[in-house]
Amino acid sequence: FLLMKLTLFGATGQVGQHLLKQAIERGHSVRLLARAGSIPDIWRGFSKIEIIEGSVLQAEDVERAVQGSDAVLSSLGLKRANPKNPWSKLVSPPDFTSHTGALIAAAMESNGVKKLICVSAAGVAETYPKLNLLMKFFLATTMIGTAYRDMAVMEENLKKTSLDWIACRPTRLTDDALTGKVSVLEDGAFPMSAAISRADVAWWMLEALRNPLTQRTPTITQAR
Repeated sequence: FLLMKLTLFGATGQVGQHLLKQAIERGHSVRLLARAGSIPDIWRGFSKIEIIEGSVLQAEDVERAVQGSDAVLSSLGLKRANPKNPWSKLVSPPDFTSHTGALIAAAMESNGVKKLICVSAAGVAETYPKLNLLMKFFLATTMIGTAYRDMAVMEENLKKTSLDWIACRPTRLTDDALTGKVSVLEDGAFPMSAAISRADVAWWMLEALRNPLTQRTPTITQAR
């Protein structure tokens, strides 16, 4: 098992916290970029966690974060004032995911870091037609649709880079426990009941670091 120096963006988020915990448990060294006020004190006590205080919207901070890394993991995404309310107003720019994705990709290319694994969503881009009418209506009337459009732009931008990248597309996210059982849906189609825990998304991303996939945008869900 190859131990790596990883850069993690979005470590304070719901998937990101699982990524950080699991990466450290596996023995990886993790450098993370986060706002000063958002960093839990407990993180500062781990020798394998390097913290850079700054903003993912500042190119120079992103540049510092990726230098010397073996791979980059990102779980960045749009934030709403009330994360549990899909209609809640955005507290991040509507192009946050694509903009930060472009900054990360540029920093990686200029520093010779090749491997990027980030989070998108099932139903983004060419998989949108596979959604049922209820889900399409939901995306058309909530801020989730804004997030999906932004992730589609991020994916298109990544296609223009020289990176070895994967934007995994999880189905509905839950807070269930880690199982380590994840399926890749080959055609991108999924039932409305399909779901995956955030812990398992993180697990799959870390597994992908050592098991290169041919799919750039795999749809992933909990294996039953």
